[in-house]
Amino acid sequence: MSAPRPYLSLLWKAIIGGGIILITLIMLYTYYNVQQLSRLYAQQTHQHHQRLTTEFTGLVERSAQLLSNIIDTLPSLHNDTLPLAQRIEKNWFNLQITWGIEGIEILDAKGESLGKWGDAWHTVQPEALDAARQFGARSRYVSCQQQCFLSLISPILDENDTLRIARVSVSLADLIVDFKHISGSDIGFLVRASASPSSTPSGAFWKIASLSNRQSLEPLLQQAISNTTLTPVNGTSSMQYHQESAALDRIHDIFFIYDQTLLGEGAMVTFLTDVSTQKEQISDSRNVYLFLGAAVSAMAIVLMVVVLWRPLTLLRILSSTLPLLPSGKFDLALQKLANDRSKRLFRDELSELKVTTVEVSQQLQRYREHIAQNQERLTELAHFDQLTGLINRSRLLDLIAQHLQASSDQSEGFCVMVLDLDDFKDVNEGYGHQYGDALLECIANRLKACMQNEDHAARLGGDEFCLVLNKVSTIAQVEAIVRRIHRALEEPVQVNHRNVPVSCSIGVALSPQHGNDTNELLQKADLALYRAKAKGKNTHHVFTEDLLRDADARLALESELRLAVKESQFELHYQPQIRLLDQKLIGFEALIRWRHPERGLLAPFHFIDALESNGLIVAVGNWVIDTACRQLADWCRAGHTDMCMSINLSVRQFSDPQLLNHVRQAILSHNINPRQLEFEVTESLLATNITLATELLSALQGLGCTIAIDDFGTGYSSLAYLKQLPLDKLKVDRTFVKDLPEDADDKQICSAIIAMARNLGLKVVAEGIETEAQRAFLSNLECEIGQGYLFNKPLDARTAGQIYQLHYDNPASADNPSTATKS
Repeated sequence: MSAPRPYLSLLWKAIIGGGIILITLIMLYTYYNVQQLSRLYAQQTHQHHQRLTTEFTGLVERSAQLLSNIIDTLPSLHNDTLPLAQRIEKNWFNLQITWGIEGIEILDAKGESLGKWGDAWHTVQPEALDAARQFGARSRYVSCQQQCFLSLISPILDENDTLRIARVSVSLADLIVDFKHISGSDIGFLVRASASPSSTPSGAFWKIASLSNRQSLEPLLQQAISNTTLTPVNGTSSMQYHQESAALDRIHDIFFIYDQTLLGEGAMVTFLTDVSTQKEQISDSRNVYLFLGAAVSAMAIVLMVVVLWRPLTLLRILSSTLPLLPSGKFDLALQKLANDRSKRLFRDELSELKVTTVEVSQQLQRYREHIAQNQERLTELAHFDQLTGLINRSRLLDLIAQHLQASSDQSEGFCVMVLDLDDFKDVNEGYGHQYGDALLECIANRLKACMQNEDHAARLGGDEFCLVLNKVSTIAQVEAIVRRIHRALEEPVQVNHRNVPVSCSIGVALSPQHGNDTNELLQKADLALYRAKAKGKNTHHVFTEDLLRDADARLALESELRLAVKESQFELHYQPQIRLLDQKLIGFEALIRWRHPERGLLAPFHFIDALESNGLIVAVGNWVIDTACRQLADWCRAGHTDMCMSINLSVRQFSDPQLLNHVRQAILSHNINPRQLEFEVTESLLATNITLATELLSALQGLGCTIAIDDFGTGYSSLAYLKQLPLDKLKVDRTFVKDLPEDADDKQICSAIIAMARNLGLKVVAEGIETEAQRAFLSNLECEIGQGYLFNKPLDARTAGQIYQLHYDNPASADNPSTATKS
């Protein structure tokens, strides 16, 4: 018995549950607002990065355009009669003053320097020289030593129209100042610290070349470079990196841009923006949301307590009152309800429940008094059948016990008769239960008319009655009373304006001859009734000891069968199936045998009915399927891949909802071809439920299996089923084969079955072929397959495998199938 669960008042359940729900909703709303703040900040950061990128790009483009204009004016400097280098030398000071140029260099087509002016010198990139020589293209890039310069490389013509390459450089110091003034953010330039990313750690690949507010921001930027992988992917023309870093209690947004088309391959720009104020605002907003969420949650819980306290207090009173009602403590329950003096402005469900509880308590109090007054009358009614007025089973048992006590004291015997109406089910099904009840009332009155004053009649249930006849102890007396009962029931009973004939089967047990125990007498009368029903309608049977022996034999057989299932005493034998056209052995039918420890090998007719009746047939049938599939798999592995295995399905097994799954599992477990598997069903099995039969057989065919009707012609199913059902074969019962070819009727029946099957596209298997004449006749009718003792009896697995191997190795033996299979 499990331990009792702890008690928790509904008041606290409501407060706790509601509080959890409210807090959860408020926290979800708070979390949503916080997430919105984060998303808004991320969006603003992205827009700020775009703005910084745009402003920086504009400044670089303006500087590049300035350099481009300068290069365009070099050939037309004053004193244009002088060589280009002398003109630049002559005007170098003016160029520095006017345009802020930091350096000019003239190179020949091979890249050798022809003259340099200024301090902004570095090695010209070969790609830029190639672009200028071959395509006349201008290239720009950023280079940094002590400071950063923007250089523009362009092809020009000298005074002799000879191709020269000019490199003009301008300092980025002004650009940094202008960017700081325009955007309010700091800017810095990074240059490569090594030849390739693989030669240094990720952050050490870059070094700081130039930076506004360098004294304050250089440690922060250096830390950001060290903690960030700034290695561009090969072939990438542009790439962006973003992170936030904190230093000196300030938070900076650091944004890196690597763009070959804007800066050249060797440089990277970074923007540093102080976002401490924005972060503080977001943090303050988050704290406000969290505080408001906590405050609202607390307030909601307080309001819930205030609102729910009084109604739930009443509910607690009701919950303590209602358990008093089943125990009959109505006065105490009414007193508890009267103690609730709370006034409510509006009526609600609880106030209505209180009023109802008061009324129910008062009514239950009145009902209990009424029940006490009628208890004696109800006790009397409990011993009688309400429909017929006869005593019921419980009262009958008491009366039989009393008769046994009286007969033992006075040495007088009595008789117990159990009656069962014949075909009463047809009345209920044909006319309805209302008319069936009227028939039972009429029968009860007729039975009472057949008895003496000291006799008793009882209705055991349904259409079964029992008579206890005092001072009836001989067979002659029993016969006289039975005749009287049959005569009383001979007159038809009018049901629904129709005369319904009535008869009954009677089982008789006598005391003391057949026992001195109530249950024993009823049991023996029941056994006699079963024997009477087996003999036919409108008859009777007096108990004899052989009935008890038969019952014991059935019970013993069932016990032995259960032991046989547990100890696997069953085995399969296999009967060959022969293709009559070429007399080739094509497969076997699996037939179950019981290896009884005392009686030896038993055929199915000794135990199949018992298996069906006690429900063991399903488990045994599943074992047959699994064993037959395992044996088929063994033969297939031995090379006999064209063999067919036929398995019978019983009525109970056919209705098993797991049958299809078991067949599928057997096929998969033993890895066999389902087309080698054939299932046989009987006509009577199909007639029980044509819809279920169609669905299940279609499913088996869907797996690839073959379906055959066994014992065709002996059942009672409609021939129309052949058109509805998914079938592959018909098996002609041995009843129509055994007298071939002498019996004219059997010849006509077999001819008709085979012709009908051929027209329906079904194959035919003939069972019970025992003579060559029978085989020849069926072969002439184009019957495809045959089996029977002419070929061989059912064989154990080893012998069957040897016969198949012999037939397989010696095809010539097919000319004499009897020799081939019996050898």
